[in-house]
Amino acid sequence: MEDQGRFEMKFAVPMLMRDELIRRSTPFMKPDPKAHSLDQELPVRHAWGYAVHSLYFDTPRLDDYFERLQEMKIRNRLRVRTYGRPGDCAPVFLENKRKLDNRVVKQRVRICNTKQWKQTPSEYPWEPWVEKLDPSKRYVGKHFNWLVSSGRRQPVSIVHYLREVYVPREPRAGRLRFTLDHQITVTTNPPMHNLHAPPDAQLIPFDWMVMELKYDRHPAPWMLELCRDLHLLSEPISKFGMSVARTLRRHKMHEVRYLTPRSLRQVESPGPEASP
Repeated sequence: MEDQGRFEMKFAVPMLMRDELIRRSTPFMKPDPKAHSLDQELPVRHAWGYAVHSLYFDTPRLDDYFERLQEMKIRNRLRVRTYGRPGDCAPVFLENKRKLDNRVVKQRVRICNTKQWKQTPSEYPWEPWVEKLDPSKRYVGKHFNWLVSSGRRQPVSIVHYLREVYVPREPRAGRLRFTLDHQITVTTNPPMHNLHAPPDAQLIPFDWMVMELKYDRHPAPWMLELCRDLHLLSEPISKFGMSVARTLRRHKMHEVRYLTPRSLRQVESPGPEASP
């Protein structure tokens, strides 16, 4: 379902800062109740979150990608999202992450699980499940389907990562969210039916993370203090944009560089990362 939108700040930060970020946020934030321990999967302690997999779509001319490259104020980002590891039976969601100037509005609906998704023979595996949705939720699925079919959109990448997720300790704090994304990789030209398809390239070095601070109208004071004290400057970071630039458009080095977070431009080689 569609929410009222939130604002978000994004940062590319080295893994070396992770413990300090957690220490400063702990008085205000706690692990998401849906999270599980990531200690066996990350070289850190007391990490709570889950694996995220986002199948992104675009038109044959990559219209959505170029809208991101041109920083259009209003744009859609169509994706199918699931969680967990290969073999897990996890929920599958259709999402349209809409950018409205500085606000992000997400249309999202759960349609089935990963086992059902794999076994659905339709070219668009969500179609039979959309028809079974409650009428109050069916619009989101039908609108997603219309955007895909009318634009002849096809899968262009699956972005995978491990996300630490923290939510407010105090319910009155609102819809604050603090996340750290690790080991961000991509599957190029992915199969539609395998949302856990193995990655074939990195998007950022594994000793770096993407931090996101999300809020309704104004960032919490502790968020502003954290950024001030640690000299962090937010910047536009698009996993979708990087996934296309570093795979389908890797020969366009000016696009790769433009979509690489400026924090990383000084520390990585000019070309796309090698396979993990």
